[in-house]
Amino acid sequence: MKNKLALFAAVLMVFSCTQPVPDIESRPVDGHITIPITYSDFIQIGSKGGWGVIEFSTNRNWTAKNINTDFEDWCILSHTAGEEGEHKIYIQANENPECTERWANIEITCGSDKKYIEIYQYPKNELKLPSTYYRARKNGEVLDIEVQSNMHFAYEVNPDCSEWIQPTSTKNPESFYFQFYIAPNDTPYVRYGQIKFKSDGHEDELGDVVTIYQHGNAHIGTESDNYNLFSEGGNFTVGLVSNIQYNVNILAYWITEVTSKAYTTSERTFYVSPLPEGSSSRTGTIEFSHPKFGLTKTITVTQQEFLEIVLDKTSIELFQQEQATIAQASTIQMDPLYWESSNPEVASVTQQGKSGRITAISPGEATITARTADGRHRGTCKVTVQDINDYVYLLYLPSGQSQYINGYVQPSSKLSWYFYNHTSETIYVSYLQIVDPKDSYEGNMMYAGTYVYAGKSEAWTITLGSATYLRSPCLKIYYEYKNIDYTYISESEYK
Repeated sequence: MKNKLALFAAVLMVFSCTQPVPDIESRPVDGHITIPITYSDFIQIGSKGGWGVIEFSTNRNWTAKNINTDFEDWCILSHTAGEEGEHKIYIQANENPECTERWANIEITCGSDKKYIEIYQYPKNELKLPSTYYRARKNGEVLDIEVQSNMHFAYEVNPDCSEWIQPTSTKNPESFYFQFYIAPNDTPYVRYGQIKFKSDGHEDELGDVVTIYQHGNAHIGTESDNYNLFSEGGNFTVGLVSNIQYNVNILAYWITEVTSKAYTTSERTFYVSPLPEGSSSRTGTIEFSHPKFGLTKTITVTQQEFLEIVLDKTSIELFQQEQATIAQASTIQMDPLYWESSNPEVASVTQQGKSGRITAISPGEATITARTADGRHRGTCKVTVQDINDYVYLLYLPSGQSQYINGYVQPSSKLSWYFYNHTSETIYVSYLQIVDPKDSYEGNMMYAGTYVYAGKSEAWTITLGSATYLRSPCLKIYYEYKNIDYTYISESEYK
């Protein structure tokens, strides 16, 4: 019995060993997609288009597609299928012509595994003004200026009109409306102003300009309120500035109009008869008015036997060698005029057309007189001539690098000076020179080429020659002020 059981067990063992072993590799394996941690599942592309890269690996065949079918025309994939292994899909995005962003979603499939990559493209930059022309009321108002933009921007009011165009609040670059206060226009003239809007911090130079137009108030004005004529009488012209029509009313029998114009801006010419004998002067008025607007402009006409010539300058201050021109400022131009100086050694005057040309000669004061040939009419201008060297100064600076032995500054000593410019203009120092008035010594001229601005100073250090002994060294500078050449010599520290 035991032998039979053993035999049966042996048969079972043989049978079991002859059964085929299942192949483990032949079992079905699911797909898997791996994206390196150094790569993101979110790719950004600029508005002008460009490339992006998706890098991944799979253990089976794979496919890829853009599941946003609406955007297939701008987002193109270099590959849409492949075998197992490591892969790169290049994404090409065309330029975005719209001012809105756009998205694409890329789906990669490997077996049952799916990965999604988002593609984002920036919108096209835009800065647009629906209207570039605004008309403001002449009495002033607040204007709302619309700006359409998807980017940061800034604005700038033209400096020429910043006094009457002013923002009502601080800049908010995300706003779509900007408010500007337009001040009342108190002049008779139409005026224009500009506001420039431009991109801020973007590589695209975008921008546009808004023009503000504002009418002027009703106005009647004249170039002068007073007109003076001498006893002989004659014609005189009134320059009017007006943006409305006006009436003319002459309130003096001895004044008549030569021409008649009814335009809003014009010149009106009047005639004044000679002053009667025995009269020294008389005064009349002329009115320019518009009853509807309640506007009246009155000028005064004075006729007198002796008339002062009004000059455009009553006093002038000049440095030596400077020049200036003076001319008549009277409404009645007297011609010819003769020019004289009370002190020609201080300031001279010469005829230059209808003007006088003044030349400053030496410090002091002089009176320039303009007169008619008969001397009955004259005007004066006071001229003060100053020495420019009173406004500059050279200061010696002891440096400890000079030797003074037996009454002489020794060779190779280093001497330093400060130069101060107390004028109101820039001075150009062209050359420097060491001089010694005691020994009539003049050293070589050294090029400086230095601009010393108003209120500023400059320092120089000069080394004496190896065989130069000086008793009283000074610094002489050659400088230019308003295109005129001057010289200045410092005082010596060695007496």
